[in-house]
Amino acid sequence: MKSKILVTHTLMVKERHEQQLRDAGFEVFRHKELETTEDELCKLVSNVDGYILGGLEKVTQKVIDSGKKLRAICTTAASWKSFIPAYEYATQKGIALVSALGANSQSVAEFTVALIHDRIRNISYLSSNGQGQNYTARNFRGLTLGLIGVGKVGNKVGRILNNAYGTKILYTSFHQNLDFEFATGAKWVSLENLLKTSDIISIHVPSSDLQKHLINSNNIKLTKDGAVIINMSFADVIETAALVNELERGRLSYAADVGFKEELARYSPKNVVQFSNYAAYKTVDTSEIASDVVTHSIINILTNGNDPWVVNPSFVKFKKN
Repeated sequence: MKSKILVTHTLMVKERHEQQLRDAGFEVFRHKELETTEDELCKLVSNVDGYILGGLEKVTQKVIDSGKKLRAICTTAASWKSFIPAYEYATQKGIALVSALGANSQSVAEFTVALIHDRIRNISYLSSNGQGQNYTARNFRGLTLGLIGVGKVGNKVGRILNNAYGTKILYTSFHQNLDFEFATGAKWVSLENLLKTSDIISIHVPSSDLQKHLINSNNIKLTKDGAVIINMSFADVIETAALVNELERGRLSYAADVGFKEELARYSPKNVVQFSNYAAYKTVDTSEIASDVVTHSIINILTNGNDPWVVNPSFVKFKKN
């Protein structure tokens, strides 16, 4: 009997990769909805061996329990924990989890740079209302970019702006990145120092309880008047009330691609630009790379029991025979 694989949505997993799964001897079921309820997902996974998560559904403990035969869950998203909140439970059930980490780094970095350009030159504001005849913006040369997190995306953002404009780079992270410093002249500083001295603050940290309200009412006051905050991390990395307070004072400009905040909806594009559908990763190139990763990974796991892209290697201790 052929092993069965569920694939959700149509954007991230390509038809040719679906055919690769069939050519490898698997039976493939495509659920085309972007969003799926927990109960619907429970039914969909009830009789499959592998599951490629390409939509916006959440894998809960109830879903894991419904997937009696599940051996692998592969997601095209880099933020895999937000889509698989029951990841620890899945690991204890011996289910391998794969994320196409890094597949979206180029597209997200490019989008971040585009948002920075928009905020520094106020493109959305000027184009949305035809005003601004007497409006003046700033050049990038001479500005300081503060990166909170220099993983795959933050690293590329820093290199792009430094190479293009000679933008000065500061960064804060758990560990010093000497290679990044050598390439850009960046300086590793504390969060407080970064907030005090950066003209542009670009956030690229993973979602976790430790990072929640990393920028808050206590430290957001340290930012320079006229500073730009770009949030490419997750919505609650910034305390909303603290951000609103600074926006009301007219001190900051903000842009984000991490989900829509209703509290910010009333502000004009001069102050706030936010996206509700995580637009940054949506390029043809990214979807091809991510689709390729999850396709090969799920074949490896269901055939050989493991894969280099697995993000929970301890699953092997609990793996089903």
